[in-house]
Amino acid sequence: MKSRLLIAIVVSVVVFSFAPQSSAQTPTVPLGGSKLDSGESVVAPARKLAPEFYSLYTGPTGAFTELGAISTRTGFESFVSTLGDLGPWPGPTPPQSPDSFVLPSPFGLAFDVDGSIYAIVSWLDLGTDTLLPAPGWSRLAKVDEGTGAVTYLGAPIPLHFAGPDMDACGNLYATGFTVGAPETYDPTTGTFNPPYIFGDSYLHRIDKYTGADTTVGDTGKTHWMDLAFDSEGRLWATTENELWQLDTETGAATFITPIYGVPQYDIPGVDPADWGWMEVMSIAFDEHDNLWGTAIKGFSPDLGNSPVLEIDTHTGATTLVGYTDKPFNHGGDFRPAKVTVCHRKKGRYDTIRIDLDDLPAHRAHGDIVPGTDGYGCECPAGNARID
Repeated sequence: MKSRLLIAIVVSVVVFSFAPQSSAQTPTVPLGGSKLDSGESVVAPARKLAPEFYSLYTGPTGAFTELGAISTRTGFESFVSTLGDLGPWPGPTPPQSPDSFVLPSPFGLAFDVDGSIYAIVSWLDLGTDTLLPAPGWSRLAKVDEGTGAVTYLGAPIPLHFAGPDMDACGNLYATGFTVGAPETYDPTTGTFNPPYIFGDSYLHRIDKYTGADTTVGDTGKTHWMDLAFDSEGRLWATTENELWQLDTETGAATFITPIYGVPQYDIPGVDPADWGWMEVMSIAFDEHDNLWGTAIKGFSPDLGNSPVLEIDTHTGATTLVGYTDKPFNHGGDFRPAKVTVCHRKKGRYDTIRIDLDDLPAHRAHGDIVPGTDGYGCECPAGNARID
């Protein structure tokens, strides 16, 4: 009985969510996005191209973490690799809970423009017989796609993060994530405890080389599920089945639209009592600026499948394309198909778009401007002379 309770608590913390609610604000309609015009979930047509949506899945009790690639045509998830050992509790002191249980878990991943994979690993102390607040620690990691090897970058950060994503210039952003209400009443003492897992409501920029954390600004929310940059450099975020945009200079959040049509009935492998808790917990834009997401259940310990959805950024309507065979796909990203580089030719340089697969050859040939690391956003004014 105790083991079943532990698994239930582990699952509920890892995928903690809130009942979906609609915002009363008027949506700001952005550019780009898919062209659906219905507010209901519809069956997706067949596609000639099926870009793969990479996602991480942490098994029950944190026994393993898998990297998978989800087909945007069928929803089927192909196994890529199993992540290596995520390491012990990184804090200065071990967890203090009498019934301590430490769960390391990456809450999402982000592709850099050169195809490298980054993740922020969080350690949570899931003590089951205490009302003490559990501290959270996070650390930036680089993940080898082929082997699953994890290389940590920089020192641990005493916060819990979720939803990392990378902009076109190689800047990594994440949001603080707090599990639990702003304060929790403790009936044994008659006082209020802090949140169960320590995060915050801020947008953060994480240095991909050193792991250093820079606070950007307050978003006003503590439970963003995932982040995604579109081709125009706008940062999107999701929480409570809603789409928002975050200002990368101030952290300010702007409501865009509710997400409609998230499956909340007849979900394979999911207890009917949990259907109403299905929430979008990963989003990413493909190379055509179509937004994709997966949804998972919020509090259920039973196994099930994650719905794979295309999301219209104008209306919030969803297209269900299928289900993965994993219950907890949390956070994800698409491998970039093309990259904008600072290119040098005949003594001048400018930005050009090339296939990601051609990037190593361009670097080897020496026609990418030194010091730009291949990012077109670091290229000076177009067609200028090289000093």
